Amino acid sequence: MAKKAAKTATLSKAARRRLPLRVQVQQDVDKALAQAGIPSAVDKDGWRWLKDPSADGLIGVVAVVGQREELSLRVVAPILPLPKEPAKLLRLLRKIAETNYDIPGHSRLAIDSRTVWSVVAQNVGDIGPDDVPNCIFDCLWLAQATAEGLKGEKRKITKRR
Repeated sequence: MAKKAAKTATLSKAARRRLPLRVQVQQDVDKALAQAGIPSAVDKDGWRWLKDPSADGLIGVVAVVGQREELSLRVVAPILPLPKEPAKLLRLLRKIAETNYDIPGHSRLAIDSRTVWSVVAQNVGDIGPDDVPNCIFDCLWLAQATAEGLKGEKRKITKRR
């Protein structure tokens, strides 16, 4: 017990006034969005909902999730709904796996039960304030860059004579 008391007594006033890590990263997110001119809204859980400046579509959501040492920056951007047909779903899953192999940066493609997403999930202890904008923009870039390719090329069907 004496060690803990001595340790707390040596903390500086600046260290005691320091913001929690969650708040620091949220401020880094807000700063990155403001500098890029991307409008956002914050919900009651602290998620930043990003809007495309040229339209009303959702282009991404950013939050700091978890507790204490488990805090992570999470950025998601929807790309397209999953197809219902098994053959199309299998082709799409193969494209996702092949694409993930070659993607540079923080972002990856992922799916849930209904949607294909561009996702970044980084432990906040592993990134600094300068990495936050990169995480956000990697996610948004990947969603935009892969949307058409994942939808698949529509082939012209011609009748044979």
